[in-house]
Amino acid sequence: MPQKPTTRIDGLLLELCRRHGFCSIDADLLLQNPPATVDRSVDLILASEGLDPDDYGRSGRRELAHLVGEWVFDEGHGKGSASGLP
Repeated sequence: MPQKPTTRIDGLLLELCRRHGFCSIDADLLLQNPPATVDRSVDLILASEGLDPDDYGRSGRRELAHLVGEWVFDEGHGKGSASGLP
């Protein structure tokens, strides 16, 4: 994983790794077949880490959803837009 993100997905993955220890997510998986919603993105992240999305706590899901929303689904108002990354 690059230390300096080159895409919004890289930015999200870098923050997930640093803040949550979720470091085994494949960026290509997210780029080639991007989930259509924040919730599906969170499910994919958790499954990539070997966790059951249905058993992951509500507050943890909410925090992950916030990060995904900020980087990928930010509609011009979050970290993804502020970063200027594609």
